[in-house]
Amino acid sequence: MGARPDPRDPPRLRAAGSGVEVANLRAKLGVAPGAFRVLYAGTFGMFKDTRWIVEAAARFKREGNERVQFVVAGDGNERRKLQDFAAENGLSNVRFVGSFPKAAIPALLSAADCVVIALKSLEFLNGTLPRKMFEAMSCAKPVVLAAAGEAEEVVRNAEGGIVVPPENTARIHDAVMSLLTNPEQARARGRRGGGVGTDHAPAQNSHPERPGRPLCGGRAIGPA
Repeated sequence: MGARPDPRDPPRLRAAGSGVEVANLRAKLGVAPGAFRVLYAGTFGMFKDTRWIVEAAARFKREGNERVQFVVAGDGNERRKLQDFAAENGLSNVRFVGSFPKAAIPALLSAADCVVIALKSLEFLNGTLPRKMFEAMSCAKPVVLAAAGEAEEVVRNAEGGIVVPPENTARIHDAVMSLLTNPEQARARGRRGGGVGTDHAPAQNSHPERPGRPLCGGRAIGPA
């Protein structure tokens, strides 16, 4: 017999292939229509610092800003700790949605309004180029990058998002707020980043069903 599911776990969300409709996926994520969807997709722990993203969500909650909703996708050794923190602080604006099959990643990214990537403040990570950064940019999504080094240079040079210092909840919050309150600028950042994400497709973010081709072709799929 397998292990019993933990009642704190969300229902497992499955999406088959690249034909997943973005509108349907948004409904499955449990995010209210009209919400500004902030996505983190990746591992919890190791060199990714998801804690600061969840704490940024707590800041929005304290402000009474219900429009900004965080979708946290993936797994890792810090997931349970983050879920406990969210439950203890009543963070109804955070949805932990588990892992997604690779074929569903284009739809998952396109269901977001922005993508947050946070690395720990460690010097040897300055040469890291997160794959999800290029995947988000390929799907024309503005990136909030909490990191330093080469990844910072890519986002700044492309003008494909907002760069903030690592391990800084307030700056992550402010960057998300800037994208929320300046939608035209946010879309323009997404479009500019789309070219960079597409250029890196063969090495970083090729489509799961069409290797060597961009994940979203430099544009979002489905409705905005």
